[in-house]
Amino acid sequence: MAGLVAIVLLLVVGTGLVIQVNRFRKELVRFRPREALRTMWGDLHKVLGSVGLPFQAIMAWTAAIICINAAVLQPVMVRTAFDGDLEAGLKTLGYPRGSKATGESAEAPRVATVVAQAREALPGVRHYRLAMRNLGDTAAYVDVRGYARQGLHEFTTVRVSRAGEVVHVRDAGGPAATAKLLEAAYVLHSGLYAGMGLRLAYALLGIFSALCVVTGNLVWLERRARSMRRVDVILARVTAGGCGGAALAIAAIFLANQLLPDTLPRRVLWEHGIFYGSWCASVLGGLVYPRARGWAQHLLALSGAILVLLPWLDAWRNARRVFDPAGSPYVFFADLGLAILGALFLLSAWAVGRISPRDPRATRVPLPIPAHEGR
Repeated sequence: MAGLVAIVLLLVVGTGLVIQVNRFRKELVRFRPREALRTMWGDLHKVLGSVGLPFQAIMAWTAAIICINAAVLQPVMVRTAFDGDLEAGLKTLGYPRGSKATGESAEAPRVATVVAQAREALPGVRHYRLAMRNLGDTAAYVDVRGYARQGLHEFTTVRVSRAGEVVHVRDAGGPAATAKLLEAAYVLHSGLYAGMGLRLAYALLGIFSALCVVTGNLVWLERRARSMRRVDVILARVTAGGCGGAALAIAAIFLANQLLPDTLPRRVLWEHGIFYGSWCASVLGGLVYPRARGWAQHLLALSGAILVLLPWLDAWRNARRVFDPAGSPYVFFADLGLAILGALFLLSAWAVGRISPRDPRATRVPLPIPAHEGR
């Protein structure tokens, strides 16, 4: 499903560029917030789309490669090119299967020996994780994962047996062209090839891309404001529930992290379920709530209130001071980030409530879309 969504996004980016190419230079950065809503949303959509176009194209292309490969290409290649031999397919990626457990007990591998062997096999690599397999068995081994920092090829693996012998070495990029392509797509998609500055740019461009999709929906709805069909009403309500629901889902997972018992089995899965459940419930609620704009406003306000109160809730639960710069910097900046995000959601709820048609004649007849609804 994620691969299909990525392909659709790639088509949307491509067709949007084709449609706007003649006006690209003229309207690249033109934004008229005091004009009619249709003009304002259209300008904002073009500005966000222009700024984020390379990023959106890269995200869609790499996501399609990663997801379609895992769901379709790998199974097909294993059955055709490798005659169903999964082991041969894994070797082309540089991740062969390890030995199976024998059932005979033995001492655990010595970590110092394993790390020394990994450093000797790949001396220029930053080894960051040990994955121990068949622990306590004579067939135990350790996969030492590392970063090589070689452009778009980064991931390395050194497999060391329980006896301290190097069994397998995977250099950055892997042994075959397929492995190099997949690794480059993953590194490019996740931004691992650069430092914190570019990762922050990734985050900002991701927000711009999300807003570009939302403003595209609003442009569609504004153009059909006076002759709304059922599908347009549904789109308005799904947009309100989906966008406001994303904010509520973020707030809900942080709140669940605070309130769920630490001893709860499968606690992480519960948090994930609450995240997606809150989002889906918000979309369904938007379909039945009579006013789409009002629903989005309520969701944003509730999300903002939860996030603003979370630092105080955590401080009360852990008997600490809130916003304490003398304490842990991680906790301090987490508190600060949650409060700022909550304030932004509250500000967004206020702004959504103030949106009104620029044409006074349009206020006489309420329309079932976010831009023209009352509270």
